[in-house]
Amino acid sequence: MTTHAHAGLIAVCSALCAVAPLAAGYLQGQGRGGGQSITIRAARVLDGGGKVIANGVVEVRGTKIAAVDQRTGPVTYDLGDATVLPGMIDVHVHLNWTFGPDGKYGGRGVLPSFTSDAILDNARKTLMAGFTTVQSVGWTGDKPLKDAISAGIVNGPRILTSLTQIQGGTRTPDELRAAVRQAKTDGADLIKFFASASIREGGRMNVTQDQVNAVCSEAKALGLRTEGPTLIVTDLCTMRPHPETNEFEVTTLHPNVTEAQVREKTGWPVRFRGTVSETPPPTDGELATLRELLTRTARAHGTANAG
Repeated sequence: MTTHAHAGLIAVCSALCAVAPLAAGYLQGQGRGGGQSITIRAARVLDGGGKVIANGVVEVRGTKIAAVDQRTGPVTYDLGDATVLPGMIDVHVHLNWTFGPDGKYGGRGVLPSFTSDAILDNARKTLMAGFTTVQSVGWTGDKPLKDAISAGIVNGPRILTSLTQIQGGTRTPDELRAAVRQAKTDGADLIKFFASASIREGGRMNVTQDQVNAVCSEAKALGLRTEGPTLIVTDLCTMRPHPETNEFEVTTLHPNVTEAQVREKTGWPVRFRGTVSETPPPTDGELATLRELLTRTARAHGTANAG
């Protein structure tokens, strides 16, 4: 795909997917969520379910996509030889992280108004890059920004936010459950819980399993998400979280690797799932992806590709 084609695809995506500014702009005078609708035709429409619809039409009613199909007749917008795809999702963002006039993160002596404008610009650029939903982890200012976007006052993606972070420290399980409930009351969509120290300190686990269980079980009971990895792949094994406690367990061992080797190399009392199988070999597609990444990384760093 050429750079020009890629840029066009992203522009179309950001303008026409779930929280489409094109549709929102058209409907501002009609009332949000009103009966008015717009139709958009493109040479190719990815429906999000694995199908590519040639000469597809997307119908938007209010703030919702009402239909994706093929139809004849006039449309509100005909994009010609363009491709439309569902909006992308970024699962870890910080819209409040900005650069000052000096080009440095944060910047000293920056006026609050400059920072506010930069945050709004981050939201707009995120949407225009094709990301229609983001998960923001750890800023209380997400709530008014989220509300302004939902009201159509500010252009930006749909925001799912933790509002803050929860630290284990010396808190008891009951205190941590109370912190989760408070986050829910404040309007959080998910919980961000620090279960380890900084990588600068070795990334060691600095909470107890009881603390982890308290946070995760309370969040689950309240219908909140707890951000974290769902799969860990190491040189020796793969690990997945326990469905109830979220504690990581070894689920597969790589060929010729023993449980004793994993215990020796793991920095905590690692658990093994009831039945631990052998890690299956990568598929041809996975190998091709890995080799492509190796090649691109080597090219970027000016080194030979060892893959």
